[in-house]
Amino acid sequence: MPAQDKDNSGLNSEPGPDSDSGQNCRFTAEPFDVFNVFFERIYDPTMHLMVRYSGMMDEEILRRSVILTLGSVPFLSAKFVESENRCFWERTGPERYPDAFVFHKDCNPEEIPYKIPPKPLDVRSGPQIRVDLFRTEYPGSDLITVTCHHGAMDARGLVDISEYIFTVYRNLYDNSGFIPEIQSPDRSLSRIYDMYPDSVLKEALTEEEKITDTWNFPFLYHGRGERRMARRDFDHERLSEAKEVCRRYGGTVNDLLIAVFFLALCKVRDDPVDDNRKNAMLTSADLRRYIPDIENCSPANLSAAYEISAVTSRYFGIEDILPGIIAATKERKNSNLGLGSVLFYRNLYNEGIPRIKEFFDGMISTYRDSDLKNPVLSNIGVISGEKFSNIPGKNGTLLSPEDLCFLPVVCYPPGFLLTASTFNGVLSVFTGYESGPYDEADIDRFMEGFDDLFPGGLK
Repeated sequence: MPAQDKDNSGLNSEPGPDSDSGQNCRFTAEPFDVFNVFFERIYDPTMHLMVRYSGMMDEEILRRSVILTLGSVPFLSAKFVESENRCFWERTGPERYPDAFVFHKDCNPEEIPYKIPPKPLDVRSGPQIRVDLFRTEYPGSDLITVTCHHGAMDARGLVDISEYIFTVYRNLYDNSGFIPEIQSPDRSLSRIYDMYPDSVLKEALTEEEKITDTWNFPFLYHGRGERRMARRDFDHERLSEAKEVCRRYGGTVNDLLIAVFFLALCKVRDDPVDDNRKNAMLTSADLRRYIPDIENCSPANLSAAYEISAVTSRYFGIEDILPGIIAATKERKNSNLGLGSVLFYRNLYNEGIPRIKEFFDGMISTYRDSDLKNPVLSNIGVISGEKFSNIPGKNGTLLSPEDLCFLPVVCYPPGFLLTASTFNGVLSVFTGYESGPYDEADIDRFMEGFDDLFPGGLK
């Protein structure tokens, strides 16, 4: 999204698509938006990008950059509104903009993410982003989280918007009168509908495996607990070793992550029923691959889930499971991966909001009756530090991130999610969970098992 100096008259009254003119702009809620809001019954759909510096940013400039971003990308200032027959995004007034920046001064170490994630974001009140600045009293370092709701955008969208906020910050530092131009990014699936007729979408849907839940991450009870994060980092040396393993088998790091996830889950479950049984997990595909000339900044929901199956055993090693996963992912990538979900969600959305709620009622009932829910892996990929680097600090010193990673949604039983992101040659793996329903000891055993199984571990 380009930015330039310009007069800001009318900045807060720019009409958007599917809108009335003036303050109360309405934006279309795409099917993927609606479903990612209603998934709140399974997990807290709040995601975060976390950036840590050794020095201090200028908190006033960062606050202004957040407010200007809300003004220049009107959709971000909207709230999710649900009616009987449809859902939409309705723009809020500028009086809500200050809620999008929170300065936590003189924090104690235990108050700083990641182990305790930032607070959730209320999709129904808006705005759809929030920036938290956590500052320790000593040695005066800053940790910044950019938070969004999955109903408003996927992980790629969060990274894009975060980069944009830091770009505005840099421009504001150089020119205090800087105003970014108003943007109207295309969040719709219409480009996919235009390129792929229903016949292709129907064929893609028939190719999708019917998701059958066969297992779960161990949990103690259904209900709510304390939000927590667990993390493992794999340094440049171990990541290089992992890439060598992938080259040897003709696969990718994503294939390897799936294989290690399968094996680590078998280890923590320690259940004989998993031996020589076909189990499955979900992973994600970015539908942007189908859209030519996609915008540089794409705050949209364009990711779809698909299933990968494998025969598992508590006694398998990487060599026993990785070749089959590589073959499965290659086969899926050679098909119209993810396009089937576009048609599925569109058709269900066209049946109306009551039908969608009925769909979720059935899903929740199945989970509670069976206690089964296949786990999910989402690999965000490499996050470039370019737009987060050389940021002018409070005293003029240029700051570059020491840590930059993606913090996932927090799941409720029986759901379980693992995310991976890579920055500066370090692969970071996270899970978000609620302590209480999930036993901290089980989480620790899983993460330790994942660490041991990943190339270069203790085995």
